[in-house]
Amino acid sequence: MALTTILAFLTGVRVRVRGQSMYPVLVPGEGVLFDRLVYARCDPAVGDVVLARDPRDGRYLIKRVSEVLGAQRYMLMGDDPEHSTDSRHFGPVPRSSIVGRAWLVYWPPNHVRHPL
Repeated sequence: MALTTILAFLTGVRVRVRGQSMYPVLVPGEGVLFDRLVYARCDPAVGDVVLARDPRDGRYLIKRVSEVLGAQRYMLMGDDPEHSTDSRHFGPVPRSSIVGRAWLVYWPPNHVRHPL
């Protein structure tokens, strides 16, 4: 296993899915590991499932990058728009609000997979 993989695992952010906004890719109750180091090497891209800070209150949001705007700003959308609070409600988010990219669904054990 490469050193970068080990570091990503050790420094990753573990989050429990709480809502329906990313259904069917992620379902409530699943645990997801987000790689915080990946965006030190590259920028978020359209299609990435990311962990971001809500610009309104700072809580974590799991969304998909739907559009990259100039000046390091990103539109984030849920995969199930009827159940998602996303950039349609709060506008684009700055690059600094994106914490990491979804790397691994680790919980429950029978759901382990890469969430792309």
